[in-house]
Amino acid sequence: MLDILIIYVARHIDLWGQLLWKFQGKELIISSGGMLSHARVGLFVGTAGLIFSGVLCYAVYRQRSASRDADNPLAQEKPVTEVAIGSGVVEEPRKPLSLSLLERRLREAVGRFPGFHDLLWGWPLLLGLSLVFLGRTLDGSPAPGLSGILVPPSLDFFVLGKTPVSALNGLFVGSIAYAINHAISKMDRLHLAVKLMISLFVGTLAILAWYALTVAMGAPI
Repeated sequence: MLDILIIYVARHIDLWGQLLWKFQGKELIISSGGMLSHARVGLFVGTAGLIFSGVLCYAVYRQRSASRDADNPLAQEKPVTEVAIGSGVVEEPRKPLSLSLLERRLREAVGRFPGFHDLLWGWPLLLGLSLVFLGRTLDGSPAPGLSGILVPPSLDFFVLGKTPVSALNGLFVGSIAYAINHAISKMDRLHLAVKLMISLFVGTLAILAWYALTVAMGAPI
């Protein structure tokens, strides 16, 4: 999916940049030939990434199917007791983090289905992805979606009014929110309820930021 987004964003990044510069009272001038070059580089990189990702996913799937139990995070949370031989001193056992039943179930699900982690903590980015199909362009027409994404772009593709502003803004703030939520999910000393509340707060701020930025750039919601 990341490779498809690279192709999608590369086709609109220059037009989107012009809108951002205009929003700041400046002007960004990029020739049509430059836009075409950037879009085709993105197409080449994204297509190569799709092929490489397919081969890599197959190899990783085979490896994980053989070592799924060994990679289970619950297996690494057993307390360890060390005894000082000859001194008669027994060290206190390291106490594992107390987990609720819900959190244990959640960790088991993430261990079995790694993609569930992205769904749980990356939901702001998923909302941004939905705008690729549900968002609007600068002139109010529907966003172009992913249809024809692997077709090499031509010069008539680059029209400022047809830039999918809502989708690009959603992807931008959604990726930032996902990065923050992902970092929070790695904090072992925070309980699941706290993490989910922070994730909800961060996602809400991302939605508000997307709305404010899109309206300020003059695009319909």
